[in-house]
Amino acid sequence: CVSGHCVDACPATKCATGSVCVNGGCIPEQKPTFACNITGTKPDGIQDACKSGSICLRRSCYISCDTDAGATDAGSSCRSADTFNVCKAVATSSGTFAVCSTATGLGTECSPTGKACDASKVCIDGVCR
Repeated sequence: CVSGHCVDACPATKCATGSVCVNGGCIPEQKPTFACNITGTKPDGIQDACKSGSICLRRSCYISCDTDAGATDAGSSCRSADTFNVCKAVATSSGTFAVCSTATGLGTECSPTGKACDASKVCIDGVCR
């Protein structure tokens, strides 16, 4: 019995793939999964973790764009997108990266490894919510 639920007992070796042993019972793994899970000294801005033309930023893949391309061309790779149609420069502890985003997404107010939100809010995509 784990948290009031009947579950399979943990075997002597380990639980099946996708499960973990908690209080003697195998339960589904509940860790979040991300599009790109980069670790090391420069976790943001890695291109090899995503498809060509995209970069890993805050553990998700975003389409790269060029904020310096001039007023008529800036973010042209974003304009055809339905939702992520704004070319936005996002500052992280690894540097500043230009990616397609929404007008209100990918802020620089907070980060999981840097500036935190107050206790009543959580950091989601660089914005305290």
